[in-house]
Amino acid sequence: MSWLIPPSPAAAMPSRPPVHWQIRPVEAADGCRLHAVCYPNLPYSTFQTRFERLAQWQQSGRALYLVVESTPVQADAAPAGDGGDLLAGGLLVTYPRYGEIAELFVVPMFRRLGIGTAVIWQLMATAVAWALPAVEIGVTVGNESARRLYQRLGFVVDRQIILPGDGQPALILRRDLE
Repeated sequence: MSWLIPPSPAAAMPSRPPVHWQIRPVEAADGCRLHAVCYPNLPYSTFQTRFERLAQWQQSGRALYLVVESTPVQADAAPAGDGGDLLAGGLLVTYPRYGEIAELFVVPMFRRLGIGTAVIWQLMATAVAWALPAVEIGVTVGNESARRLYQRLGFVVDRQIILPGDGQPALILRRDLE
C-alpha cells in the first residue's frame, strides 16, 4: 500500500520561515493550543467539551486526531514533540460503514506545502488499518482549492448537503479503500 505512505516532513518555501514538522496523535495538553490556532472565535468552554469528547473517542479506538507540530530546524535543538507550533491537524472518526475525515486545518502561512495532504494520507492509512471500506470528507461548495485537493487524492463527489446552523451548501466526497 505504498500510496498510503505520507510524504516526509518538508522544508518551507524560501518566502516562509524554515519549518520541519512531524505528525503525531493529539494529546490532552494540546487543547489550549488547538483552540488558539483553529477555533479562536469559539468560546473555550464549547471547544473544551468537544475536544474532551473527541479525546474519549480516540481512547476508545473510535477516532484518531492528529496534529502537525513544527520541529527545530537545527540538528542540536530540542527534540520533536517539545511544544513546537501547531501547523495543522485532522481527525478520523469511524462509523459502521465508513470513516469521516473532519476538523482538517492548516495554518494559512503553511498551506500549499503538502502538510494537509500528509495528514489526509495518514488518516487514510489508519482507515485502511482499521479495515474501513471508505472514507468521506466534507467541503463547503465555495472552497474550490480544498475540493480540488480532495479530488487529486482520489475522492469523488458523493452528495450535496446543507450544513446545520449556517445553512451553507457543502459537498461530501468519498473515497473507497477496498
